[in-house]
Amino acid sequence: FGGGNPFGGGNPFGGGNPFGFGGGQQTRPQPKSPLDSVTSGNIKAFLSDAVEKKKAVLLVFASDGHSLVNAIAKFKNIEELKGAKLGHVICPDSPGAQANHVLMKKYKVKKLPAIFFSTRGEPSALRRFQGKPEAEYIEKALLIAIRSTSKREKKQETKISGKDLITKIEQDSQLQSCLEFRGLCVLMFQKDEMVGRRNKNQKDGGPLVKLFGQLAENVVKGKTTKKLQVAFYWLDSNRFPRVAHFFAVNDDPRCMAQTSGPKDPAQWTTALPSDTTETPDILEGLEKNETRPGDDNARPVENEQCNSPAKVPKLVAILSKKKKFAAFLKGVSKISEAEDFLTRVLMGDMHTHPLPQGIALAAAAAA
Repeated sequence: FGGGNPFGGGNPFGGGNPFGFGGGQQTRPQPKSPLDSVTSGNIKAFLSDAVEKKKAVLLVFASDGHSLVNAIAKFKNIEELKGAKLGHVICPDSPGAQANHVLMKKYKVKKLPAIFFSTRGEPSALRRFQGKPEAEYIEKALLIAIRSTSKREKKQETKISGKDLITKIEQDSQLQSCLEFRGLCVLMFQKDEMVGRRNKNQKDGGPLVKLFGQLAENVVKGKTTKKLQVAFYWLDSNRFPRVAHFFAVNDDPRCMAQTSGPKDPAQWTTALPSDTTETPDILEGLEKNETRPGDDNARPVENEQCNSPAKVPKLVAILSKKKKFAAFLKGVSKISEAEDFLTRVLMGDMHTHPLPQGIALAAAAAA
């Protein structure tokens, strides 16, 4: 009959191999869940529907046919639980496939089964269930989620700006505030580089003051505890030239036993301006006070080899409660080192000196 099928060029019994073998790969049946099947392709629509209908959501991450899924499917018959959408993310069995599963990666699911809830108030905000993955406990949690119609208030993050964190000392009350601050007061001594040549585009104090603001911002953002407060002040050393010298220290390790400040004012390494503007009360007292670091406040020098002159710091961190301070000699131009210095002060890992007598008396008198 011509070398072909006499009945019409194919399987005479209906278009295919009637015996199920040969002729290509068999199609694997898709897993079927008693809950709504949720995938990376439809999860957005699934949650949007819950928002529109104001329903709580219960989402189960589990393998196909898992007993917990079948137990949760029975919730459909409980009247009180009909205010919820129940979904099932069908997860593969092999660890390799699980590692590449889109939704498992998105929701950071490492162990199965995993349960996620959202409330009627916020159907799209899924939160992981931390209780036992058993139907009894999940049912109770779902009831609470259905009854919850409130929304979590989103905390408005206050943007921290360095320029708003620093204060320029222009009167005695501001110095008082730093000296009395019940936390850590960071005080920078810096010539105001913008005096006499300001315009609306110039920052108060110049580029180093701007860097000081950046330092303040970095420290506040990086603080691990809110208990210890930090305040930032800067003082124009053109206007108040002697204040910084009360904090003069020696960075020679042999001189660590010496008091803060030189024994002889002639050792001050930074020349003082010959003319100064009129200063407010406490600052004026500090400028004109006959007491100098190393007088009544001096401690005995334990090492006779300590002959290095004391240096005036660019930055000090004052701990008023302990009547101590730590000094940083390099200035804020070395911002990473200055940040490390303040971090170590906050951790209690920085060498400190007693507050100079003149400064301490001024603080005590103001209190």
